[in-house]
Amino acid sequence: MRVLVALLDYSRHTFTKQVVEHNSANAGCGFDLATIDEFGIARALNVAMEQAEHYDALFTMSNDILMPDGWLAKAIESAEAIPETGCAALYTVQDLYAEKIIGGVKVYPGEIVFGNALYPRIALTSVGHFNQMFDPYGMQDSDWCHRAHAMGFTNYYIDAPRSEHIGHDVGQDSEYRRMKDAGLQKCGEVWGKVISMYAHYKKYDVFYPEYKWPNFEGRTNL
Repeated sequence: MRVLVALLDYSRHTFTKQVVEHNSANAGCGFDLATIDEFGIARALNVAMEQAEHYDALFTMSNDILMPDGWLAKAIESAEAIPETGCAALYTVQDLYAEKIIGGVKVYPGEIVFGNALYPRIALTSVGHFNQMFDPYGMQDSDWCHRAHAMGFTNYYIDAPRSEHIGHDVGQDSEYRRMKDAGLQKCGEVWGKVISMYAHYKKYDVFYPEYKWPNFEGRTNL
């Protein structure tokens, strides 16, 4: 499986070198790396997605999370064993779901997962883009997982040790923290609106015409 790892590296670069060196050394297999420096998390993820057009999967990586040994090899193993994979995430925050054996591999499936994650090509071309209504920061990952789940995909944490978030910034007066706070102030209201809209229209894919790939015309189904 050819994977593009997209490093989200907007504004704050304090841990970038450490993260790239650590996560490159212990991935367990090779990958191509793209650095994404864009304002707005959903937009950054969509720019990364567009660059993954010719890959089998996109892996999104924050610039302040150190991942456990074999992180990419384990994510690929799980995704290849579970064809309906939507989002295969590395556990970092929140609580783990109950473990389950799917396709012969142990995972922790649930509707919404967080953290650095692998998105197979079929999931990207089916579910589409991250919802930019949540920008500059917010619940874009929860939104994408909710839509994928509703479309029949399986989201889960892979069986790996917890990743380490080294970039805690609550209370800091930085450009990056201000971006996060601006998004968090509105994300609850946006979440309520879009979830109601999805349920009403029974339509869960989102495609923005400003991105070449994926696109509505080339969408696929599970």
